[in-house]
Amino acid sequence: MKNNKKTIMIMLLLVMAGMIIMFSNNSIINMLIPTIMEDLDIDLRLAQWLSTGFILVCGILVPLSAYLVKRYTYKQLFLSSLIIFIIGSLLCGISHRFSLLFLGRIIQSIGSGISLPLTLNIITDLFPINKRGTVMGIYGLGVILAPACAPSLGGFIIEYYNWHSLFIAMALLEIIVLIGGICFFKFKNTTSKPKFDLVGFIFSSLGFGLLLYGISDKKLMVIIIAVIILFIFGRHCLKMKDQALLNIRTFLDFNFSYALIINIIFTMAMYSGMLLMPMYLQGIRAFSPMEAAMLLMPGSLVMGLLGVVSGKIYDKYGIKVLAIVGSLIMCSVTFMFSHLSMETSKFNIMIIYLIRSIGVAAVISPIASAGLVSIDRSIIPDANALTNTIKQIAGSVGSSLSVLIMSIASNMSHEVNQNDNILYGINIAFLFMTILGLISVVLALCYKKRVIK
Repeated sequence: MKNNKKTIMIMLLLVMAGMIIMFSNNSIINMLIPTIMEDLDIDLRLAQWLSTGFILVCGILVPLSAYLVKRYTYKQLFLSSLIIFIIGSLLCGISHRFSLLFLGRIIQSIGSGISLPLTLNIITDLFPINKRGTVMGIYGLGVILAPACAPSLGGFIIEYYNWHSLFIAMALLEIIVLIGGICFFKFKNTTSKPKFDLVGFIFSSLGFGLLLYGISDKKLMVIIIAVIILFIFGRHCLKMKDQALLNIRTFLDFNFSYALIINIIFTMAMYSGMLLMPMYLQGIRAFSPMEAAMLLMPGSLVMGLLGVVSGKIYDKYGIKVLAIVGSLIMCSVTFMFSHLSMETSKFNIMIIYLIRSIGVAAVISPIASAGLVSIDRSIIPDANALTNTIKQIAGSVGSSLSVLIMSIASNMSHEVNQNDNILYGINIAFLFMTILGLISVVLALCYKKRVIK
């Protein structure tokens, strides 16, 4: 079916709007946890499952997306994901018990798990290869701006309303997107009736679910078991070939695998920075959540806005220049963060974070397009599912590894003041991320596109 430019842009805006609300959702919940703990009389460990449970269910569902986009139309999946997310949001909005709130969060995560990888597949089908960099930049704008602006929005809602209002507002916004989708989503993709790989789904659910849980709770034995299960899942997929839940032969494509490695490093760096900086600003410098959010917001806004510019540059010149420049900026500025002190001025923090965001923006969206240039169109859903799943794991690994390194370094420090010990740990964690960034610099310098189909 041919679509004019106006129809395509409306569909892009609809899927972007739905995705931004879902992305904002999990960032805001972290801001709401202290208030929810007090209102529902629960402890932190239980409250954190509102976020952990969401991530686990998304991690389990994302690998399933490759099967879903082959079996159902984009419109069916898009509308279904919105309806599921709306139901979950309404349950959260009316909940006055943890059990009902947790159930609502799980239902929200099912909608998100279907929608987030679906957005990439829609973009891939709607736009030609020479335009994907720009559109992926627009996609990145939503992915980055949503979690960047969410903490400030959460702080505002807590200050003037209550946490129930947030979930009701999300439901109402998604209802508007749902109505728009019913009226204006016209794209009809080709579907088939592939056999559902139940064994593969069981292995992937256990493997990815246990891996994300083990990483989040730092349980080594759980991680080892998860890796073993995922190895079995990989062998199963190779045996099943085209009937597998995920076609992991996409890893044999050089462009895809090479770009994915760089993507993993940048995702780890981005998530670790998003975790460590609030710890430093709020935990060490005692800034309020709103102050911390306002200091980091310029960098986050730049990261989102420059994603569109970097996408245009990618369409014209390719990924190598962007990867080299972005890696060098990200690496050098992360090293500057390894020298944070109690005297570092607010202005310097804001500027350094802003420059680091420019480096991340140069790479994070275009690299996803670079990985798909030589992938056969029939297995792009598998490639998108693998990319989303691995990026989710990379984000969890980056956050958990940063906290682990920070904790170990803090315990090894012998400063009298506990805050000084934690600050030392944060600096060491940023130093580790600098070393990780050096790997991306080397990979960017050595990158050479191969075999474009």
